[in-house]
Amino acid sequence: MNSEPTFTSAEIADLADLDAKTIQNWSSRFGMGATEGGKGKHRLFSFPEAVLFALMKVLVREFMLGPEAALRFAEIVTHTGSGQSGWGEKLSGPVRKPMLPFHYRYGTTFLMITPNVALVRPFESSPQEFFGGHVLAVNITQIFQQVCSRLSWNAQEILDAAYPHDAGAADIIDVENSSHNTGDSNASS
Repeated sequence: MNSEPTFTSAEIADLADLDAKTIQNWSSRFGMGATEGGKGKHRLFSFPEAVLFALMKVLVREFMLGPEAALRFAEIVTHTGSGQSGWGEKLSGPVRKPMLPFHYRYGTTFLMITPNVALVRPFESSPQEFFGGHVLAVNITQIFQQVCSRLSWNAQEILDAAYPHDAGAADIIDVENSSHNTGDSNASS
């Protein structure tokens, strides 16, 4: 696709379920969105930025991170992929493209944040079980689906097109009916 869709601040606010003032504040503060026609003009945003804002919202509202920390962790999802964890090391297993969750056949994609590491991985069950204790676990698959749904886009079709080698797999997990929440910071050890 040569022409990626762009969105106004008001559209991004709707897609990310944020108020327009927050979008304006964060976009000015962190240099997000391309300005149309120079200083003082309207900003236009990309689909990856819609996902970034939606993820930042969850990190700020549900996990009480500051906007700077939320941006840093959200960028791990939107700006890394190809097996990268977000902290430079190469991960084995399925490959994830920037801005997208892993293909649903691998489970639900989570951003996990612990005091020592933050990474994006697919899980068939709770990430808290994997880490054996407290971890901030943000359901990236659910956030991606919510943004797609607000655009009347089919998230499953987007992932099938992005990961054609996984699209015909027999061991597909139905993430839309998954019991995972957007996030869970109250896991017990």
